[in-house]
Amino acid sequence: RQQPTLIVVHTKELLYQWRERIEEFLGVTPGLIGDGRFSIAPLTVAIVNSARKRVDDLAPCFGQLIVDECHRVPAALFTDVVNRFDCWYQLGLSATAFRSDEGMTRLIYWFMGDRIHQVKQEALTVSGAVVRPELIPRMTSFSYGYRGDYQPLIKALVRHQGRNRLILDDIICEAGREESGILLVVSDRVSHCELFVEQLERAGIGAALLTGRTPTDQRAEIVRQVLDGELKILVATLQLIGEGFDCPGLSTLFLTTPITFEGRLLQVLGRIMRPAPGKRARVFDYIDEQLPVLARSAAVRQRVLADLTT
Repeated sequence: RQQPTLIVVHTKELLYQWRERIEEFLGVTPGLIGDGRFSIAPLTVAIVNSARKRVDDLAPCFGQLIVDECHRVPAALFTDVVNRFDCWYQLGLSATAFRSDEGMTRLIYWFMGDRIHQVKQEALTVSGAVVRPELIPRMTSFSYGYRGDYQPLIKALVRHQGRNRLILDDIICEAGREESGILLVVSDRVSHCELFVEQLERAGIGAALLTGRTPTDQRAEIVRQVLDGELKILVATLQLIGEGFDCPGLSTLFLTTPITFEGRLLQVLGRIMRPAPGKRARVFDYIDEQLPVLARSAAVRQRVLADLTT
């Protein structure tokens, strides 16, 4: 297209991942905006927060705008940037170009335009771009007098000793298997993640904790250790691990809290579907069958996983 291009991302990790891939595949050094950097080149990558601060200066410099993880576009942080660019070309990229709210899904296409291409799951698998995951369902004994109070339900779930013991036993068992690769344990509660790390350490098993509270420098060190294969177990919140975490070594996933939104599930599954030599991707899904609301959530997950494995 022969246009100076700005690529907008939402995290520092994605900023540097884009730089690495641009250098690897295109052989050029991109400009960077964000994390204390400000340099413009024919191909530039910017963190959205930093781009918004200088949007009036940036908009005239680019003829093409690419928005990574464009399902985030309905958020004001992104629309403030996208609306100010009057580009010849605009492109959105996302593995999950939909939101749990259908109205928000329509806004993605309102701002970014119509979908022009979609890569089918089968094509990704056949080409070796992803590894098909194997589902390992685990039934729990958790019960609760549910009366529509979902947040208290989840609070009780993450504190349930029998359920947590089942999960910990599975993690410890898999940690002793070399073929399990790096284990990824995810929860949507920080306290739940902290509990797993504490209990694993009591069992003499080291694990790294990655949450929104993790300092930036410590987070970077954990990412490096995962990439270098120095860690066996990573425990992380869904919010942090869901997007922009590229590590082919992650092989075995433990879904320790129910995921009800298909988009979030696909994002976290993507963490273990990166290809690597001899890799076997597996998903431990904890199904709380005694509660209809959680059993329905599990049925959604099973359907999504079935689509990925057929």
